[in-house]
Amino acid sequence: MMFEDRNLHETIKRAHEHHVANFEMKRDKNMKDILTDRWELVSHVLAAFFLLVAMSLALSFFESTLNVSMEAQNVPVSFNVASVTNAMLGIPTAHARAGYDGLVVSTEPSHVTVGNGEAKAVRIKVKNTGSETWYRDGANYISAYTYEPKYHVSPLRGPKWRSDHQVGTLMESSVAPGQTGTVELFVFGPPGYEGEITEYFRVSAEDVSWVGGSVAVNVTVVSANSNVGAPLSAPALDDSDDASDSSNASADAQKGVPTGYDGFLLMKSAKQVTVRANEEVSLRASFKNSGTEAWSAYELTPVTSALAAANTEISYYHPSWASNSVAKTSAGKVVTPGLVERIDFTFRAPHQTGSYTAAFQLVADGVVIPDAIVEIPVNVTSNAAEILDSPKKVAPLTQTVYREGVKIEEPRVRVGIEILDAAAIFTANTDVTVVESDVGYERFVIPAGQVMEVNFNGSKYVFKSGDILHVADSFLRFEGKNEDTIFTISSRDDVRSWNTSLNDNTFRDTLEVRFNGVKDRTWLINELPMEKYLRGIDETSDYAPEEYHKTLYTSARTYATYAWETKTKYAGEFIDMRSSTYDQVYHGYGAETRRPNVVKAVIDTAGQTVQYDGETIIAAYFSRSDGRTRSWKSVWGREVPYAQSVSVPCEVGRVKWGHGVGLSAGGALCMADDGSTYDEILKYFYTGVELIKRW
Repeated sequence: MMFEDRNLHETIKRAHEHHVANFEMKRDKNMKDILTDRWELVSHVLAAFFLLVAMSLALSFFESTLNVSMEAQNVPVSFNVASVTNAMLGIPTAHARAGYDGLVVSTEPSHVTVGNGEAKAVRIKVKNTGSETWYRDGANYISAYTYEPKYHVSPLRGPKWRSDHQVGTLMESSVAPGQTGTVELFVFGPPGYEGEITEYFRVSAEDVSWVGGSVAVNVTVVSANSNVGAPLSAPALDDSDDASDSSNASADAQKGVPTGYDGFLLMKSAKQVTVRANEEVSLRASFKNSGTEAWSAYELTPVTSALAAANTEISYYHPSWASNSVAKTSAGKVVTPGLVERIDFTFRAPHQTGSYTAAFQLVADGVVIPDAIVEIPVNVTSNAAEILDSPKKVAPLTQTVYREGVKIEEPRVRVGIEILDAAAIFTANTDVTVVESDVGYERFVIPAGQVMEVNFNGSKYVFKSGDILHVADSFLRFEGKNEDTIFTISSRDDVRSWNTSLNDNTFRDTLEVRFNGVKDRTWLINELPMEKYLRGIDETSDYAPEEYHKTLYTSARTYATYAWETKTKYAGEFIDMRSSTYDQVYHGYGAETRRPNVVKAVIDTAGQTVQYDGETIIAAYFSRSDGRTRSWKSVWGREVPYAQSVSVPCEVGRVKWGHGVGLSAGGALCMADDGSTYDEILKYFYTGVELIKRW
């Protein structure tokens, strides 16, 4: 009986195993069939998608070929074959307005040799093959943008550029269909760079359409000391396009200038100014000696001007002048051929409302240099007050735009410049004291120029320098003699893309290496005074208007002050900010040395921050709007009274860059160009705020 039971049990067991095996096989087969069906569906969808993409690319190529062919026949093309396919795929397509078409005729010159800091003109001739007239000014003005890729920041940008990616002006006031227009643009030799650069540009009717194809300009940048012998001037251009070049000597002779004396205006610190009557205007003009004779003495003299309505001479005299007819002299300084002379001078605006042009001529060794003249449009918005017969004694008029607040000591900010995964290696230009931990144990004094190396190995800080090998449980600080101590971090590579000879690895004052358990990482920290930190923020060109510089760096100071006061963003990491776009782009001492105008703006606004209701604001700012800023609430969900949406008329139709909250850098630049002061700009973008001087 037990045997029979055992046989029965084995039979049932085998039957169960067979049933389970069959069930699993069916389940696996069903799963395989499902996966196969789904993969077939996905593969069909992918195949259809790539087929449509291929059709779009092919049709785009066909369209571009057709455009070129029809442009050559002077037939405007106003359809887009590939847009149909793109619409099927949901790909946005930029549609040009019908009637805006053009054909690039020539680029003169196509190869340019330019010295460091020098400018050269390039002219692009474009034939209007469309049905719309082109205009130099107005809503759809003609200019050029960097191309391939579109809108990239050009290493050849300079003070005559509209932005870091837009340049050029239509020389004619208008170009009718069938006529040929000329777009003039300037390329600038990047400071400190020598080599070849190929830049691409494409002409555009603003907010409407590209005009013609892209053009390549090949630029050879040479040292400023190797005189390339060409002033800031454009190629010869006349109606027949066959004018011959003349030598510098004959050109000088035609101008009545002694042979060897030549020069030109390289840049000016403002394109135009809007001021009140009798207000002081301070400018910087840079002139290059492009001749063969040294200027042993020079004068900057005002050019006589008159009112348009009345033959009344206008005076720009300022008490700082050497005389009534000399705004500035060289004071014995010699300017040799190839050098650039920067001249800072001041004049006083006319005393009546109106539009003027203040002009100042450079005279070297008694020789008038025709191309070395600086002209500044001056818009006077109000008449000077009438002079009283018996004036009363009153307090001196001041133009203070900030209010004195409760004074604090200038903050020392801590900037995380690098997360270390290897040893930091550096030297300094002064003696350095090595300090251990918050207790402040002074361990060593390292002489100037001696290499120092420090690392955190996961449990200990290891320091090496010369014969010293020191292992510490606590973090290490490296304190220079003062804020003018400059550390050079040889282990750090932060090379500028526009000039690979520049490695921003130099920093002021104090370095610190410190591990934190909050994020389990080791920071290389730069600690220094707030105002010195601001000098190293690298977020604008040195050639921007003065009021724009003041605006941007007052915002930057406010942002940094808020970070220093609250210490919430990087709580537990022993830093106030990072040196990257997480906060503000900080390149240290190298950026400071390259931008004297920025440094001046920092000095001129020292200690000023933006406050709302007695508290430091979070001074958010971004690159460019699309015609309006965004409120804090619409982007980040919280009501912030000083961060409301405002219109930015000059950016209507543009593409928004950034979060859109607070100050638009592009909009601020427009306002500065139009004559607004930095306090006016700040109070426009930040609602209900005031400027407070904190230190």
